[in-house]
Amino acid sequence: MTRSRHALVGILALAVLLPLIPAGRRVLWESNEARYPVLAQDILEHGRWLVPEIRGQLYLNKPQLYFWTIALVSLPAGRVSELSAALPSVLSALAAVGAVLAIGTRLWGRPAGLLAGLIAATAPPFFVFGHLAIPDMMLTACLTWALYWFLRAASSGWARGPLVGFYVCVALAIGTKGPPGYAALAAAAVAVLGTEGRRGLARLRPALGLLILALAALPWIVPYYVRSHGQFQSDVLVHHYGVWLLRGSLLARVQGVAQ
Repeated sequence: MTRSRHALVGILALAVLLPLIPAGRRVLWESNEARYPVLAQDILEHGRWLVPEIRGQLYLNKPQLYFWTIALVSLPAGRVSELSAALPSVLSALAAVGAVLAIGTRLWGRPAGLLAGLIAATAPPFFVFGHLAIPDMMLTACLTWALYWFLRAASSGWARGPLVGFYVCVALAIGTKGPPGYAALAAAAVAVLGTEGRRGLARLRPALGLLILALAALPWIVPYYVRSHGQFQSDVLVHHYGVWLLRGSLLARVQGVAQ
């Protein structure tokens, strides 16, 4: 037991140290990566937590959770730095590795869980995205923990507690990057349909999930809609998310799924 605990501590330490080494040593020159620190700086300077701005323009394309975290870790210094902008991704990488370890342990035992966590911690994508000031690693952590809670729910007869954990993680994923977070719901529905049929969907307690997701969406959708006077609905929900999700031919998407 002592050896496995030492291995656990070592793997989690590695999950932090690897992305932490380059964190804060890079200039945030790419526009997509620089956007979130700028939004966090606007929050610190002007207190616009609900609807921040970039150069006097409302930013409506993504929910607030990721740049909230940058602003929070930057509060002690009073400003956003290259290091504080990267810390949420570093911590998210640690959380994602912890989720992989927990899933492996639950399904196949402690040795397999430790090995899975070690593989995740040393995988090139975890190193690359673990220190970038973009929400992808936080989204990964939320979705991986959603999978863990889904597995716990399935093994406990679909008890309410694990399902709450699942829907909360999905809500956090949506709050991090918007519609991509709903992928966990689609995956859960496919898994249940494949194992228990359509009647099994009721075991996911969809009313409970809808309530949690609706409450979590209020700080995002309501302020954006009210402040933008309908611009959020037309420019973001329809033209940004709608066009992005539906862009391209149906045949190409079907072929992609087949591959």
